[in-house]
Amino acid sequence: MNKILLLVALFFIGSGCSNKKTDFDKIQDFIHETHPNVELKNYKKLVSINEEGDCINCNNTFSRKMGEVVENKSILFILSGNGTKVDISAFVDSEHTNVIWDYNNEFGLLKLATACTIYTVKEGKFSNKVTIKLENLNSINKFVEN
Repeated sequence: MNKILLLVALFFIGSGCSNKKTDFDKIQDFIHETHPNVELKNYKKLVSINEEGDCINCNNTFSRKMGEVVENKSILFILSGNGTKVDISAFVDSEHTNVIWDYNNEFGLLKLATACTIYTVKEGKFSNKVTIKLENLNSINKFVEN
């Protein structure tokens, strides 16, 4: 009897693990909470601009660079934080439908982006994730264009 209970318990534990959400699914769920009609799969890139990480200067540089491409409708932007540490002024006056505001940094609670990040979206999942840091800051355009 104990062996049967153990097998049943292992089955339920194992099946629970196979249903874990991907990072893509977690972010899509986050987006749907406030923007139910926005589908992440309809974009080529997801750019997370936040106040996280070790290099706030890098985040500022990145945010300014991304402000130059906010018109690109193939990129979805999530701006987390209130702008006290990172300059998000290029986005403030925008009425762009590809910008999601997250003033309370609820996106950060997902623990997926430890600094500003570029995700490449392909076939309903992320095919690449680049966390912005000093070493790759000069390559930003390459990540956005590809």
